[in-house]
Amino acid sequence: MTDIETLLIAPEEPAAPTVEAQVSRIFDGDGILAKVVVPNWKGRSGSTKTTEVAVRFGFIDAPEMGQPGGQEAKDFLTRLIGGHSLRLAVLTKMDVGSSFDAYGRIVCVPYLTRTYSSADFEAETDCRHRAASFGGGVNVTRNVELEMVLNGWAWVLEHFGPDERYLWALRDAQANRRGIWSANSVEAPWDFKKRSKKAAKSTQQPDLLTELEKPEACPHDGCSGHQVRRSGRFGNFVGCSRYPRCKFSKDLAI
Repeated sequence: MTDIETLLIAPEEPAAPTVEAQVSRIFDGDGILAKVVVPNWKGRSGSTKTTEVAVRFGFIDAPEMGQPGGQEAKDFLTRLIGGHSLRLAVLTKMDVGSSFDAYGRIVCVPYLTRTYSSADFEAETDCRHRAASFGGGVNVTRNVELEMVLNGWAWVLEHFGPDERYLWALRDAQANRRGIWSANSVEAPWDFKKRSKKAAKSTQQPDLLTELEKPEACPHDGCSGHQVRRSGRFGNFVGCSRYPRCKFSKDLAI
């Protein structure tokens, strides 16, 4: 990936309690492996335990690996947080009422705090302020999800009810054609996954019974049964539902 000329950051302090995490690995543009510090381990006050967990960002969806923009989104996130410590605000998924998704990943909003040698601030009714640290540094906490959206490397999962600023960031990235929005045609990751699954399913060779929308009647004269899948000593075969009264059988075509 080319060097970032101008990184748009999204300063924000977490509105909910967070847990400390050290980034171990980055899977893609919205998922990481992290070492998380668990406080009060086994109910003992002041005790902690560090465990490694998979983390899924809660309100964004980056391009899938394998679709245009997927590798670039991963590279961008690596530039943002690779090797850094984060603070994770754990969410409860509204659809399942749990802090874990279907793959066992913790769902959260990641926050990154960086130290700057100087910083510029502009108030609505005042002059621009410049912070000079004189060796101490200026700490700024940033919402990593918002930065992925703002810089053009992720969609917003609106059905999970993110803050309105996520949608503002998305519209701003689209209007300025940043990241994935610089392409003339952009496919959402959920549409890409549906299309990929459909294509994979269509390439699978169906067997005899999967082609039957309705049970096929047993071909033996006078039998009212239908064909069903069975298994025996010599593998799978098609038999009659009225077995043992009807001994009809034939091998499955593979």
